[in-house]
Order: sequence, then structure tokens, then C-alpha cells
Amino acid sequence: MSDILKALEDDQISELSEMYKANSDAPPYVRSYLETMRRWKRSGKCFLVSLWSPNDCWREDGTFIALMQFGNYDLFMFTLDPKCENLRKGIEETKEINWKNPTLVFNLHFKHYPYVLEAFRHLNLVANFNRIYDMYFLERDQALKFDLECPSDVYLKKLDLSVAPLIDYLYKAHRHRYPDGEKFISTLIELNGGFGLFSKQTHDLVAWVMRTCLGQIGFLQTVDGHTRKGYGEYLAKVVSREIAEEGFVPMGAVFHENSASLGLFRKLGFQVEGLCYFIEVNK
Repeated sequence: MSDILKALEDDQISELSEMYKANSDAPPYVRSYLETMRRWKRSGKCFLVSLWSPNDCWREDGTFIALMQFGNYDLFMFTLDPKCENLRKGIEETKEINWKNPTLVFNLHFKHYPYVLEAFRHLNLVANFNRIYDMYFLERDQALKFDLECPSDVYLKKLDLSVAPLIDYLYKAHRHRYPDGEKFISTLIELNGGFGLFSKQTHDLVAWVMRTCLGQIGFLQTVDGHTRKGYGEYLAKVVSREIAEEGFVPMGAVFHENSASLGLFRKLGFQVEGLCYFIEVNK
């Protein structure tokens, strides 16, 4: 018996992306995610991600579920149906997802949250981790006007795989969910890129920013001892402008209690437009 989740081919993902581009009510990061996954698949890394739609309903309501497996077992999902009917069915009836794995559902839109939580209860899944994030967006025109003058004591360079072990060691925030953090960081750098600031005096990496699976702003961090020098602000501008130049609206999901990052995004002109949730579940 075939599964309720039907695999999406590249041309279908492209059509779905155009659907979301044309829908003014859909958050712009959904399209940037779909385009990022298309690029990943074209790179030959298709084994890292699976995209499905419950009973091929994507043309009707845009519903899709994506599973990523590198360093963890991660799910992203979205639908244009306010009642999430097909999304719930897909979650509850599929055998494609092994819920025995600790599964992180990331950037779950606040409008979908209660329906997805109900589906998890139906499956008797336990939520080990549940965090609220503010979703900040910046108009493309603003990002394209950013002044990108680099602080005088550092230089900007694109990240390469050589810095992955250091970032994994220094970036503590993901350790509770990524047993193989270095693999996760390396894969993101290889496929999505990122930027680092290096000391002109020592050539040490002192701050960095990366592009998340959504193709958006993430993993923005400054090494202890180098904070309050404008490094984070500068890197946020650099990556925001890169995202805008690619035709997308820059977005960052900021932990609801991270006052420093919230202040940084507001200072740059980002506007909060709702909440999303990061939930880890398993049987």
C-alpha cells in the first residue's frame, strides 16, 4: 500500500515555489526554502532531503512536508490551508517519518502550531523541546541600500570547510540537537555558504554568519572577547544584502528571549511579523 506522502519532483517543487511567490499571504521564507532545496538537489546532495505532499494536494493548498537528515532528523512543513487538514493527515498517517528518532520541527508557523501539536498528540509523541522565536523580515529595497563598510580591524571572507570544527566547538547553542555538529556545520557551509570576519592582526575567526536551510539568516555569532565592536551588525547587513540580491526577502528567526539579537534586528530596520516554533518530538 502506497504512503500518503508523495515525493515531489524538481519541476513540481519549482511550480510550488512559484505558487508561494504569487501568494502575498505566504511568508517569503517558504519560497526561499523551496529554492534552496532545489539547489541542493541539483548539487547532487538529494540524499540529504526528501520533499513530499500528502496525496499530491500541493496544487490545491500548497501543503508539503520536508525531511532533512544531516547531523539530525529535521522537519519543515507548510500549508496555505488555515485548518491544516492535509498537513495533519500527512503527519498522522505517513510511515515515511520514523518518529522513534528525535525529530526537530523547525520554523513551524504560529498559525499551524496548534494543529501540528494536535497531530503529535494523536501519535503519542512527546515534546522534549519547545521554543518560541520571533520572525523578523526586512524589505528587499532596504537591504540593497545597506552600507557594507567593514570594521577597520577585521577583514571579510567567505566561510570554507576549514572553519567548521572551530564553529562547531564555539557554537554551543545547537549541541542539544546535533550530535554530529561538525557534519551539520560543514554541510551548511558547503551548500549555503556564509561569511566570517577575521582579525587583521592574528587572522583568527572572530565572528560569522551562515545561511540556514531556509536560505535565510542564521548562526550569527561573535566570539567572546570580540563583542560590542559592530561585527554582528556588519555581518547581518552583508548576508541580508546577499539574500536580497538573489531576489528574496531577508528573514531571521530570533529566540524570543534573546534581547541582544532582537535589538540588533530592530536596529537594522527588520520588522517582526509573527512567531514560529522549534519543537523536538519523539515516541
